[in-house]
Amino acid sequence: MSGEDQVCIAFAGSGKTGTGVEVAHRLGKFGLAMMFNRAARNDMNPRLPAGMDALTFHALGYRKVIEPSQGFTAKLAGELNPDDGPRLSGPIVARELGLSASSDPDISSVSQLAMAIMKTVENFQISAANKAGPEHVPDEALPLSIRQPENAAEADELRERLADWAGKLWTLMVRERNNFPINHDTYLKIFQLRREAISADLWILDEYQDTAPVAEALIRQQSGQKLYLGDPYQQIYGFRNAINALNEPISRGVPVHYLTDSFRYNHQIAGLATLVLRALGEMNSVRGQGRELLPANLNAGHTVICRSNLTILVRAGDAILNQRSIRIEGGLPQNTFARVESALALFEDRIEDVKVGAMRSMGSWQSLKDQVAGIGDRAGDASALIQLVERYRGRLPLLLTAVREAMGKRPRTPDTIHYITAHKSKGREFPMVALDDDLSPSPDLMAKLRSDTPLNRAEIETLNILYVALTRAELSIYLPTGLKHTFAQLNDLFGSPGSGTNDHLAETQVGTPAVHAAIVRKARTEAFIKAHRNPDRPRGKD
Repeated sequence: MSGEDQVCIAFAGSGKTGTGVEVAHRLGKFGLAMMFNRAARNDMNPRLPAGMDALTFHALGYRKVIEPSQGFTAKLAGELNPDDGPRLSGPIVARELGLSASSDPDISSVSQLAMAIMKTVENFQISAANKAGPEHVPDEALPLSIRQPENAAEADELRERLADWAGKLWTLMVRERNNFPINHDTYLKIFQLRREAISADLWILDEYQDTAPVAEALIRQQSGQKLYLGDPYQQIYGFRNAINALNEPISRGVPVHYLTDSFRYNHQIAGLATLVLRALGEMNSVRGQGRELLPANLNAGHTVICRSNLTILVRAGDAILNQRSIRIEGGLPQNTFARVESALALFEDRIEDVKVGAMRSMGSWQSLKDQVAGIGDRAGDASALIQLVERYRGRLPLLLTAVREAMGKRPRTPDTIHYITAHKSKGREFPMVALDDDLSPSPDLMAKLRSDTPLNRAEIETLNILYVALTRAELSIYLPTGLKHTFAQLNDLFGSPGSGTNDHLAETQVGTPAVHAAIVRKARTEAFIKAHRNPDRPRGKD
């Protein structure tokens, strides 16, 4: 590897992190490995040579902004421990900005206005911009009625006003010697705006396809050789305004290298993953291990990967009601329960119990349904929420209670079902995986693929999420009916007529880990017994 910048596009399971470690050892330079999260940082640090340090971008910002400043340390205290100070919240924002019911003509609720201003600042903090603007106001910060296409001019005016309020809030946040609280994104943004040069001869940039614009801007400000590592098809954090930052060095003509052989999954999963990549315009193929998949046994322990927390809530609730042991990896956010409870209250015409302001402003269940139908894809998972309430109705409280109780620490059993979102599953792997149908692309998306119509950003991310979820499986995978139909369509569109196993077989074959070998032996034994059991032979003692 020369002294120039390099891009390494590493498909799922192809040893991306190991490549970064090898480069660090061979070059022997002083520098930093910027990792996507703390777990990746902790995994990377012991493997690096002397002179290299693994950090997250937030850890770097903390080191440069918080540690040297007593003022900023005090402002962050409540975020680290609520007992040590206030956290940034709607009531604090409303009080300090002097918000009232007459502050904005389109948002009369003080709490809604405060949250809209906060969300605008949140988007600004992770952007590369120098100041908050209308482009940082998220759709969900606007009242549903204003999101309608015919109200575009009114929406633009509201965005301008919210951007002005956000600028005032940001001024309070960046003053070092007041008591106004900040959060973790604040100090990273402050550090980026300082444009401080960091002494590093080598930058190893992990998961660069999901880099926030603020971090990408920070890296562009630095000198030193850079190795950009990532997989553009694992870019799934668009809801956090992450960008595919790999495009920037590629557009500059930085040399690009590919890692296409997976050490995680087999050639069959690699073939399915390649179909998804073809739909996204990628002509390189994924190649996997030579072993065959084990039959999917949903009665045994396995991991279910879903797209949304709402789906996990439903699937986990159903499993509990069927006496299955479950675990929800990472738990479920409280706002998931709050949204469901408010939606049920609106459905049952208990307006006083609707705690979510945007729902309460609808006034009726039918009004909410009409608004969501009019907004379409911009409504997020509101359609799924409506379907959930109308399916379970009065049984919803029982389901919510069961899931809440199961979210506590529970003993793992061999048949435990683990639930996880595709976003939380990224970077992880599981022996046996079942994909949920909520990962299926919409009929409109599939129609676009058939007609060769360009996909929008949300549709591209849908396929990326499917690719990530699919490539978590090591030994066995279950595809529900909807996804089987999806892959049949993808095969018709993008499959090669003469393709076979060898097209997706990795050159490097690795042995099965001992723990997986035990799973394989058990599965084969069970399959043998099932195949040779005499149905006429009486069970029990001879």
